[in-house]
Amino acid sequence: MELVAETMRAALTAPAKVDEVRLAGVMPVEWAQRYGRSVRHERQPTGAVAVRQYVE
Repeated sequence: MELVAETMRAALTAPAKVDEVRLAGVMPVEWAQRYGRSVRHERQPTGAVAVRQYVE
C-alpha cells in the first residue's frame, strides 16, 4: 500500500514541476490531499475493513 501511494505521489510530482496550474485543473482534489505528502508521514489505517476502504 505504501509503495503504491509513493508511486502515485512521484508520478504526480513530475508534471506538477512543469505546470502545477494545469495539473491542478485536471487532478481530483482527493488526489492532492492523499498524495501531497509522503505516505510515511500519514497515519495508515489498521484492520482489514479500514485498509480496504483506504485502498479503494
